[in-house]
Amino acid sequence: MKKKGVTIAILIATVILAVIAVVTAIRLYQIGKEPVAPTAPQPAPAATPTPSLSASRAIEPEPTQSCILTFNIGATPTPTPTPTPTPGECWDECDVDSDCSGSLVCQEVESVNRCVNPDCPEEEDCTCPGETPTPTPPGTATPTPTGTATPTPTEVALPEAGFSLPTLGAVLGGLLLVVASLLFAL
Repeated sequence: MKKKGVTIAILIATVILAVIAVVTAIRLYQIGKEPVAPTAPQPAPAATPTPSLSASRAIEPEPTQSCILTFNIGATPTPTPTPTPTPGECWDECDVDSDCSGSLVCQEVESVNRCVNPDCPEEEDCTCPGETPTPTPPGTATPTPTGTATPTPTEVALPEAGFSLPTLGAVLGGLLLVVASLLFAL
């Protein structure tokens, strides 16, 4: 009688382990077939309203708030051009040297920062005495790039999950134990 009890206990344990192995293998197979989006979180399950007690009323559910977020994947946003500041001309006010055009520099003259010729900063026309002025064509500016570069995401190869050799071996081993324990029980 004791020998049959041990055999039955082994049989039950083997069946339980076999069921666990099969359920795990099926679940891993299902998870392996789900699409993976590394930048998109899984949606959270909707919350169910909880009843609240009121002094004079019956139990009523509290109102729930929801938020809907949508994405338009197909459309490409049009970059908004950013205005490029024109560099300051001779005797214009400035803060740094890059605010001035050409070879002009930003220096303090009479307590005001101005774009001046560094050779003769006191001259309001930026022409040093004895020089002939070189006209600068109006509207000449250094081109500056506008817009930003968008990095392209790279695809990552994911390992294949699902029904594999170790799982199959565990299932077959469990079934073999069940059959063997049934044969020895008889």
